[in-house]
Amino acid sequence: MSHLLKTTALIGLIATPTLADVNARNVWDVFTANYRAFGLQIEATENYASGTLKLSDIKISGQFPLDWGSITITTTGLSLIENGDGTVAVQFPENMPLAVALSLPDELFITATMDQTLKGYKVVASGDPDKVQLDYSADLIELKLNEVNSPVDKHVTAAALLSLSEISGVTTLQTGEMLTISQDYEVGKTIVNWDYSIEGKTASENHAEVMKIDGNNELVLPNAGFDFAKIADQFRSGASIKTAYTSGSYTAKANNSINGAPLIKQDLSVDSTDTFMSLAENGFAMKMSADEYFVDMQAKDMPFPMRGKIGQFSGDFQFPVLQKDVDQDIVYSFAMNDFTMDSEIWALFDPNEILPRDPANFTLNLSGKAKLFVDLLDFETMDKVMGGGTKFGEISSVSINELVFSAVDTELNGTGAFSFNNDDLQTFDGMPAPDGGALLKLSGLDALIDKLTKMGVIAEGDVMGMRMGLMMFTKTGDQADTLISDIKITPDGKITANGKRIK
Repeated sequence: MSHLLKTTALIGLIATPTLADVNARNVWDVFTANYRAFGLQIEATENYASGTLKLSDIKISGQFPLDWGSITITTTGLSLIENGDGTVAVQFPENMPLAVALSLPDELFITATMDQTLKGYKVVASGDPDKVQLDYSADLIELKLNEVNSPVDKHVTAAALLSLSEISGVTTLQTGEMLTISQDYEVGKTIVNWDYSIEGKTASENHAEVMKIDGNNELVLPNAGFDFAKIADQFRSGASIKTAYTSGSYTAKANNSINGAPLIKQDLSVDSTDTFMSLAENGFAMKMSADEYFVDMQAKDMPFPMRGKIGQFSGDFQFPVLQKDVDQDIVYSFAMNDFTMDSEIWALFDPNEILPRDPANFTLNLSGKAKLFVDLLDFETMDKVMGGGTKFGEISSVSINELVFSAVDTELNGTGAFSFNNDDLQTFDGMPAPDGGALLKLSGLDALIDKLTKMGVIAEGDVMGMRMGLMMFTKTGDQADTLISDIKITPDGKITANGKRIK
């Protein structure tokens, strides 16, 4: 939603009444501070009379980092109307045209026209000049792409529609040493349609719907605006971004074709999602989960459709973004539970239903320490890193907190921990020398080998050699059909499995 507010430029200026007073000029000043904090400049023709500040010929412009170009958005106007009680009504026309111009490298200039439609849109600003709050609601907000023009390819056509209904929320814009933007919002239904074609040959049709989004955002930004040449220092000085939201059902459909013939067709659906993301001095973090994730994809050269459902998907990721002289935390956690594959796919390789078809599960939970030698938010430095030859960081340690994989009546479990000597790149042929171990437990493998042999996947003559090979790295566990592998790696390059040296 925060991305939507920036994209539509003027839609998102919104929040809640207090007992202090604001006038139209106060509200406009904090709006301009909002855009300035995002590195944008907003200009308008101003006309104040009888308690109403009318703003026309609005122009929003900004430069992309690393000489990537610039963007300009122009539109008609809005009015800030003083209500006489210390509050200000923000009034937009129901229909508002927008023109966008992109100037990109290699003298590429792209223009687009859009229409913004607002129905039942109400905004009331209140508070004081340093802390303006806006309370907003709308029956419908729509943004429609009408036309795209590019001198590179005159045969590209595109259309897009973003529709939001049953909207309400509260946003607070507080100025000071930093600009703090906090927001709570609800959207009843979101619809996104986008289609394009290239020279009438390649075509894509896309549709997505999201029901009931509840979210909140908090942005702490420099009052003078993001300086992309110094953005790392600005995050060290307190800039931060947080966003969290939950959503109800999500559905998406995509159809791609070439010369009228289907290329890829895809259907997705999710019952609900929960997402949190943050970017601050201490790093980037993201947590997310989705329930009942279903995908059905069919492609021209794919012999069978990819169709299946995941009961629950979740992830937890964390990594540093700013250089420090000490190790910083990293987290990589991923889980996919109750994965079921379509019966038509099973029938392709197991028509006699020899393999059990219980849902599969996978969990990988890693944590560790890493050191950055550069700021990942330093665009110029990262441009050099991506060009090669510059080492941007190193991993000091990794812990395998949990590893679980279960499918077709087999299960693999594992834990472990390793530290790395980044000064030793010779012992392991260019890889930092590890020191540590991992304990793995595998159950149900013998029964699976028997089933695969019955299916003809494994030749009967290969079964004995396969089982003997496994015993080089494993030993029999306490329970039936269970194998254990206790792997140890020492700094001098020795690798053992259950006490037996294998390297």
